[in-house]
Parts: sequence; structure tokens; C-alpha cells
Amino acid sequence: MDVSGAGAREIGLDHLTLVDVSPPELVAVADAVGFDSVGLRVHPARAGEQRWPVRTGSPMLLDTTARLRDSRVRVHSVEVLPLAAHTRVADCESVLATGARLGARFVGTFAEDPDTDRLADTFAALTERARDYGLRALLEPMTQSSVSTVGHAQRVVARSAGGGVLLDALHLVRGGSWAAGHVLDRALVGYVQLSDGRLDGPGELDVRLPLPRRQPIPSTEVGVESVAARLLPGEGELPLAELLAAVPADTLVSVEAPAVRRVALVGAVNYARWARRAVDAVLTAPARTWDRSRT
Repeated sequence: MDVSGAGAREIGLDHLTLVDVSPPELVAVADAVGFDSVGLRVHPARAGEQRWPVRTGSPMLLDTTARLRDSRVRVHSVEVLPLAAHTRVADCESVLATGARLGARFVGTFAEDPDTDRLADTFAALTERARDYGLRALLEPMTQSSVSTVGHAQRVVARSAGGGVLLDALHLVRGGSWAAGHVLDRALVGYVQLSDGRLDGPGELDVRLPLPRRQPIPSTEVGVESVAARLLPGEGELPLAELLAAVPADTLVSVEAPAVRRVALVGAVNYARWARRAVDAVLTAPARTWDRSRT
């Protein structure tokens, strides 16, 4: 089985891991602990979430680009655009412009429209417009969205001209994609987000846990786990090596492993350092035999 070592891949840090850290500070943290790139949250996932003021022309954007120039870190993605029934491409222009200014390669989206045909049309139009900014639009299948499986996401993306799928290991398991044995279309894979957890569910979590940036996620164990209580890659039971073996060997791998209480205890830099070491260990580990019946 071909699972490339850490040296063969770009290793990123996605913003949700440390979403209370501002974009310019995230660049500094990532640079300090050895990440190659960052994904920046420049748009809230849902109404009510506190937004970082990182629009085109803003002081924070200027600060972020200055930090990038002074580091070896680059931006791999900007996120996150919810695609609802009322979404129009014009609504997304600010995010696309910000992504272009940051030199990003991808713009992340998720689905909030239950009408697959309409969603596919919206995603196709966004993909076309994003290309004008040098960005590839990616659709992420998520348990808290109207597209929760990789099969569904691939059907939507296949109707666009050049869009892709963002694969989050936790959502693939919690959404049932791996238990169902969905086949990945390697050509559609944008990049992979790694975290970890139990195979049989998140277990008992405090659903009253304060969520970073006041994210209005439903108060369920699965919802809280996804934004505030994940494990680092290799600490749980998810089939991470199998996922990596299923995608092209040069696919970007990024850590998205928010853990609010752990970060509060050890600080952002230490947690990011642990995350960097964790992904290195996973990238060089052999695949385990995975029992799909446990999910």
C-alpha cells in the first residue's frame, strides 16, 4: 500500500483547529511549529458566528499578508461558504477576492440547500467564478449539512467544470461514507483534513461546552465534537491511513482538530506543535485493519 511519508506532502493547519486565533497570528503559529500552509476562516459558517475582519482592504488582511511575506507559510484555502437555496455567486465575491489576495488555491463550501439540482447549479456557477480568482471551489460533505456523504458530494461536484471535494476524516466516518464503502473519485479530491475520534461515535460530551467564535452548532454530541472536541490524528480509531491510501500521494493534508479545553490548558502554540507531530506520525504509520461494522 502506498502511504507516502510526511516529507512527500504539503502539511497544513486549518483554522478551525485554533479558530480563536486571529488569521495573522495563525500564520505565525503555523510557521513557528513547521506547518507548510494554513487554511483561513474568512467567512462564518452560519449566522451568529463571530467573523474575523479580514476582508479586502482591511487592516487585518494587510497584517496577514505581511506575516505571510515574513514566513515560509502560504495559504492553501479560505472558507467557509454555506451554499443555501438563496445563495448567489455575487454573494461570494468578497470571499473570493480575499482568497485571491491571500494567494489561496481553494475556497471551501458546504451545502445548506436540500435541492440537489439547485445546489449543483449554484456550485457550478461558483466554481466558474472562483476560477477567475485563481481558486478551486471545494464542497465538503458534513454531518451538519444537506450533503453528508462523499457519494452525494461527488454527484454535485461532477456537474461543475473543475470543482472538487474536501475530505474531512471525521465527517466521512460520522456521515456514513466509509461504512457504506463509497468509492472516491481521485480526480475530484481537493485536499484532506485529518483529526481523530472513536469509531462508534463521539461518546458523552458536554453539549453546553462554549463553542469558539460563538458558532451556532446544534447542541448534540456530534455537533460539539466537530467544532470543539476532536482528537489529534492518531489518538483515536478513525481509518486515517486507509483514507490517505485512497487519495493521490501528493494530496495536501491539513489538520482540522479543534479541542477547546486542551487548547485552553496548553496554549495555541503547544497544541499546534502536537498537531504537527501527530500528522507526521500518521503519515508514516501502516494502515490498520478497519472493521466497518463498528460504525
